Amino acid sequence: MTNAPSGEIDELEAIIRSAERVLNRTEHLPDDARLFLEEIADRCRDRHGGPEILDLASASPRLRSPADLTWQNRRETLSGLLASSGVFEAANGQLRFARTEVRDYLAAHHVFRRHPRGPRLAAPTTWKYFVPRKNWPWPDGGVQAFLAALWWRPAKPAIERRLRNLLHRRHRAPNIRFVVDLLHRDLLPGSDLLREQTLDVLREALRDDELDDERWTASVGQFQAIDPAAAADELDAMVCFAASTASSRRRYQAVVALIDHDRPRGMKAVRILARNPTGTAQDRFDTAILIRDLDPAEGVVAMQQLAATEDMADLRVDAAIALGRRDLLSELVTEEGRLSDDARSKALGELLRLESDTAITFAERFAETTADDETPLRIAEQVRPFDRRAALRMAARTAEREDERADSEVRYRAALLVGEIDPGQAVPALVRLSESGSATFRVRLRAATRIMTEHGGPIDAVVALANDSRIEWADRAKAAGTLEEIHPRTCAELLVTIARSEPPTDAGRFTLLQRAYQIDSRQAEPEIVELAKHQLVAGHLRLRAVELVGAPLKTAVTIGLYAEIVETADGESALTAARKVIAMNHPEGQRLMGKVADRAQEKPQFRLTAAREAGTYGKNTLQNLAQKGRPDSFRLAAAKALYKIDRASGRAALEKLVKRATPGRVRIAAALSLPGPAVVGALTSIVHDPKAGDEVRRAAANQAWEIDPKRGRALVEALADDPATSTRTRERIRNDLRR
Repeated sequence: MTNAPSGEIDELEAIIRSAERVLNRTEHLPDDARLFLEEIADRCRDRHGGPEILDLASASPRLRSPADLTWQNRRETLSGLLASSGVFEAANGQLRFARTEVRDYLAAHHVFRRHPRGPRLAAPTTWKYFVPRKNWPWPDGGVQAFLAALWWRPAKPAIERRLRNLLHRRHRAPNIRFVVDLLHRDLLPGSDLLREQTLDVLREALRDDELDDERWTASVGQFQAIDPAAAADELDAMVCFAASTASSRRRYQAVVALIDHDRPRGMKAVRILARNPTGTAQDRFDTAILIRDLDPAEGVVAMQQLAATEDMADLRVDAAIALGRRDLLSELVTEEGRLSDDARSKALGELLRLESDTAITFAERFAETTADDETPLRIAEQVRPFDRRAALRMAARTAEREDERADSEVRYRAALLVGEIDPGQAVPALVRLSESGSATFRVRLRAATRIMTEHGGPIDAVVALANDSRIEWADRAKAAGTLEEIHPRTCAELLVTIARSEPPTDAGRFTLLQRAYQIDSRQAEPEIVELAKHQLVAGHLRLRAVELVGAPLKTAVTIGLYAEIVETADGESALTAARKVIAMNHPEGQRLMGKVADRAQEKPQFRLTAAREAGTYGKNTLQNLAQKGRPDSFRLAAAKALYKIDRASGRAALEKLVKRATPGRVRIAAALSLPGPAVVGALTSIVHDPKAGDEVRRAAANQAWEIDPKRGRALVEALADDPATSTRTRERIRNDLRR
């Protein structure tokens, strides 16, 4: 036996020495029974499904068996011998160590016998002991605990250094448990420094409000395992001398732990905690509930203090409810500025349950003083089951509040509540709201339509909104639109009235009239006709107006409207109007189109387009454009169009272009547009004109050749012989002749 602590180890040593005496008296183990046991324990500590103890013992070279015994007899004899030693016991036909502590102690001795000087760099097999682990318990924690005890005296500095490493912030969870186990079992005699270091770590854990409950509770248990008195002092100090930011819940946990150790001292701490709460408001309230469960009288003290503490804010109401104090609840219901309306409503709800008559008075005062628009309505809802008249008064005041800052949606809901409480007041309340100038239009319209849809009332409120000139025209139109299904004629009439006076744009007016026409055409038709006649209205809207009402009108009226558009609208609208009449196959169409073509202020191309569609009514315009238009290509287009309706005038215009036009290709195109025999003559005049240019003359000659090969070829040959023709052009002409 080496130098080792007493107590637990002395007890284990006594068991082992007794086993030695039993085994050494036999012929099987005459003198080395302890070594035999240590070797078996060492081989068993990491055994998982390996050889049984009896197999390990049978294979030991230290065992001596008589030669005359059979194998089976030797096993039976050895099994009985080991069981009689007190170290082993038989269970289910197998041997096992009677106590795991004996096995671990023997295994630790086996390691100690090989390394009596403790863990060293020179002994790598000792490096694995006392190193931090991620999980607890350690697989071989029992062996390592006894090994620490055995090495404590011969290698104390090395052991202390390794155990202190287990206490380091990086490793203490979960490895501090190993150190606590050593100190609790008193396996390290004279370890005062290590003991204080461990207690310091545990004190820090107990004061850490961020530590989760499981780890905190484990730390308390570890502290108590090492030094119960010091743990009690620390827990007591947490309760009695806490900072204002300390968690009340954690202090309560300290009280519970203290009661388990020293009930009188713990109950005294309860009284201190009840009168000195700390931490957040929610933390203090939750702790007060726990205190009440632990000690009802002290729970009342804690709740009373919280209910009277301003910085508890809304939780004061919860405290008052927990106490069931009517006087406190009454004060809190009427307390302005310090509590939210939600909290005051909560207090009112409890007070109504406890003492409804008193609560009604406080409820009305609460409803009158709150700054929140919605709160009076909520109060009315709360009071309604207890006093319908009071609820009706509060709901009516809310619904009739003439203040632009008031929430219109809340006022609407209040009006509905008035109707729910007293059905006879439902329609009057909605009428008053629909007439309220401080309510939003959306809410006023909802109130007005509800009178019709839900109560079968008159349409007067809706009509009043649609006729109210103070309301935006678009909103008035929305009001009128709600009558479309119920009273279509009135709806159309209102839309026409609004269109006649309100919309700032013609498009807006037309939109209203169009909708009115779709609902009741007779109401809207006259106003739409007037819009179509109005010279200041945009032309495209006037056209749409005629299209909308044109079918039912007489043809003459429709054409008359289109004629007015032609006379007074913009060019594009006038052109479209004339085309509409032409599409009707009415002779007035081309005459109107002629008027469009005669518009001198319009662009030439626009006038040409109109003149082409105007038939004979476009002649004057085409003559003008053919004579004065620019460029000559445009004059050509006008001359060709003129030729279709007046051959003489058209031919004269074309012949002028043949004589003088630029570029030269226009002269050729004009010549080609002339009637039959005149074409070649016109082309001949171009060929004989030296001012036309070689390329134009050559092109004219080639065109003549295609039309009249004989005369044309003669023109080409004459051009090739003409000294005025350039050498290059003559060469090209000769090539043409050779082809």
